[in-house]
Amino acid sequence: MSTVELKGITKTFGSLKALDAVSFHAKSGQIHALVGENGAGKTTLIRVLYGSLRADSGEILLGGKQQTIKTAADGISHGICMVSQHYAIIPELTCLQNLMLGAEAGWVISEKAAIKRADELAARMDF
Repeated sequence: MSTVELKGITKTFGSLKALDAVSFHAKSGQIHALVGENGAGKTTLIRVLYGSLRADSGEILLGGKQQTIKTAADGISHGICMVSQHYAIIPELTCLQNLMLGAEAGWVISEKAAIKRADELAARMDF
């Protein structure tokens, strides 16, 4: 069974159709890549999955169950994270601070807690 499934995702920005009924599935324990030219919709699709954009139509299934992911916080609660392209990272923040951005429970995350969380994530991904 696919861990993550996107079915028929459509997203428009005004008259521009950025995604037109796109489907994608990613199986647990495998590495996946979205490949395409600039402007092909890769980032838009992942932003829909992550919750920073809402699709106009389509379904997101996690573990075979349909989910509504309205915000990045919703995505994070489902274990979905997004590493942005370099221009979306905040240059004034450290690598660790950028990694934890959006994962804070409140307004501030302690450096000790951030390091612990980064170490846990790295271990989970066998880094």
